[in-house]
Amino acid sequence: MTNTMKDRGDKTEREALAYLCDRWPHLMRSRPMRQLGAGRRDDIGDLAAIDDVVIQVKASSPKTIVRQLRLAAAGAGTQRENAGAQWGFGLVKHPRARRGSVRWVVSTYQWPGKAAALECGASTIKALAHARNELGGDRKSRVAVVAGRGMPPMWIGPLEAWMDAYEQSVLRAV
Repeated sequence: MTNTMKDRGDKTEREALAYLCDRWPHLMRSRPMRQLGAGRRDDIGDLAAIDDVVIQVKASSPKTIVRQLRLAAAGAGTQRENAGAQWGFGLVKHPRARRGSVRWVVSTYQWPGKAAALECGASTIKALAHARNELGGDRKSRVAVVAGRGMPPMWIGPLEAWMDAYEQSVLRAV
């Protein structure tokens, strides 16, 4: 009997890897792939796609997306430490995203470079709504910060925003 949650997670990881490779082939390592041994105590992320970047991928439903954003950021932080990597982010697939809308949302405790971000207090829902807003600005400007309730500041934004900030601040600084 198959585990449907594991199958769903595996499918989401494959989709995320394909999307990253398709959109940013120039940033991918020589052989991008899914990591083996997920769930280990010394887990180092779900995807080995970009050198020195740990990526934790989560599938979600409309009821679980806020929780998955929080879990993804926390998981990526721990896995980044395990891997000794400089960067780490959670990548959550937004359920039922329409064509042309933000499908992949990043949650992380570190954002490359300086970004103008909307302060959302402790409201992850407000940050997610800002990241997905289709009415104003391009995807790269829709970044929000959530802080409070004893948690470190968590950045939330479209994957395109994180990748652009990474490319601008990290790769161009070299």
